[in-house]
This record gives sequence, C-alpha cells and structure tokens, in this order.
Amino acid sequence: MPQNISTRRYAQAIFEIAKEKDSLESWMQELTLLSETSQNTEFVSLVNSPTVASNQKKDFVDKIFSDSISVLGKNLILLLGSNSNFEMVSEITEFFSKNGGC
Repeated sequence: MPQNISTRRYAQAIFEIAKEKDSLESWMQELTLLSETSQNTEFVSLVNSPTVASNQKKDFVDKIFSDSISVLGKNLILLLGSNSNFEMVSEITEFFSKNGGC
C-alpha cells in the first residue's frame, strides 16, 4: 500500500478517536511531539528495528514519554515501529492538522 494512503488512514483513524473522546487538541500536541521525535534517527532506528523485542520497545517508549504521551499515542509509536514506519508520523501529523485537527 502506498505510504500516502496509509498516512491518510492513520490520520483519519486518529481523528475519529480524538473526535469521539473530545481530544483533538491534545492529539495535535502529541502528534507534533512525535513528529519532532521522528527527526531523532537513533529513536527511529530503535522503534523500527525488527531485532529489538516488542516488550523492550514498549519499555523504552514508556520510559521516554512517561506522562507526556497518552497510552494511545504510545500504541501508535509501537504500531508504526512494528511496521518500520515510525517516520510516517510527520506525514500523519500534517494530514491530521490539515484535515480536521486543530
């Protein structure tokens, strides 16, 4: 699946969750933080790595983002990383922002 279709689907799913929970602004803040984090090549390499165990990635993400990212935001990191696509978060953020986010 082309990345732009995936980007749109992720952004739309996040929008629906955010709208349902009345949390569009907080999701925009989280996505912005994750977008900035996607510039850190060491972080991206770790979460995208197929050789790092899922539980290690989860522990790492929990430690780094402790209270600054919601559980759903952390799950997004792990989901994108499990598909080696964490760097897509910048495009997801942009799409979310332009199409209904704050």
